[in-house]
Amino acid sequence: MIFQDPYASLNPKMRIAEILQEGMDALSIAKNSDERQRRIDELLEQVGLEKASKWRYPHEFSGGQRQRIAIARVLAVNPNLLICDEPTSALDVSVQAQILNLLKSLQQQLGLSYLFISHNLAVVEYLAHEVYVMYLGRIVERGTVKEVLHAPKHPYTQALLSAVPRIDGQGMKTIRLPGETPSPSNPPQGCHFHTRCAQAMAKCREVYPGETIITATHRVHCYLAAE
Repeated sequence: MIFQDPYASLNPKMRIAEILQEGMDALSIAKNSDERQRRIDELLEQVGLEKASKWRYPHEFSGGQRQRIAIARVLAVNPNLLICDEPTSALDVSVQAQILNLLKSLQQQLGLSYLFISHNLAVVEYLAHEVYVMYLGRIVERGTVKEVLHAPKHPYTQALLSAVPRIDGQGMKTIRLPGETPSPSNPPQGCHFHTRCAQAMAKCREVYPGETIITATHRVHCYLAAE
């Protein structure tokens, strides 16, 4: 897992070599310490850092460099799936682009799969192949990037996309949602979104909508899509 805050996700008392080796030791990766050190050198170069970085402590690095170390840490255990929890939201915009390009490059080189959690729809569009939109802990719409971000069917997805600023000013008309988000621990009966949806019907308040199939890859939980 790659965590959101690169300043909190690395142990400040450990050198980078120790941080990268910890998972390798736990999962018995590589035959001995020398092999692990060689692997650490390769990982640091793979994420764009110098080999000598391994003898330094986390506080000696910038936020972007720390996130590169966090990426190296997950790669050290030879994963098939990386869970990326808002991995760029705490970084400057220019550094965000560098980390996203690194993740995209590593995905192609190593054949990795990412579960990428983000509120930044531009980042999702750049990196993802499939998109799942959640509201109060439930998936309300899923499909390919083109289907969900360019032809949204759920009112919540439409509202999210309408809030994205456009340079040319030609984006969707802003959809303003009334009220406040209900508590996830005590969601409303029926469709969880009905308390904020201008198109809610009586049945939306009573029974949670089943899955409506738009295409083979595009699914949505909304009565409007079923009509």
